[in-house]
Amino acid sequence: MPTLVALCLLVSPVGRLLELFSFDLIYLFRPAPERASLTDVVILSMDEESRGVLHQDPNRQWDRAVHASLLRELTARHAKVVAFDVLFDVPSKDSAADEQLSVAIREHGRVILAANVQASKDLGRPASSKLLHPTSLIGTNAAWGVADWPSDSGDSPIIR
Repeated sequence: MPTLVALCLLVSPVGRLLELFSFDLIYLFRPAPERASLTDVVILSMDEESRGVLHQDPNRQWDRAVHASLLRELTARHAKVVAFDVLFDVPSKDSAADEQLSVAIREHGRVILAANVQASKDLGRPASSKLLHPTSLIGTNAAWGVADWPSDSGDSPIIR
């Protein structure tokens, strides 16, 4: 009989409230986390207009020295976390710029980079996918995760 009462309680609205309260209980006795104010959040858009302002050739990949310079500026302004929605999956032609970006990432210490999954469907073969992740030089001192996961892949996202 006590088992039946407990089961009925769990599936009732009262049981749901108790379940939620049990989850929230551990947070009642912890200090409130520091909240970021709107002035702590900066959204940067490196779009086609920015290419012109920063003298970047629209037919080439962005100069990674520009990314390094931007990251150094954000570090100087005490940005808590910087996330790049840019895929640094192949080395650039300027290895010095890649090195500058790698150093800037290490100096900041809290940088998140994008990875991507490239799915391919070949007739007569099973679908396959390839993970495009940051190069070892650039990704060594950063966290990275999949920015856009194909919806039909069935696998779970990868985060390092």
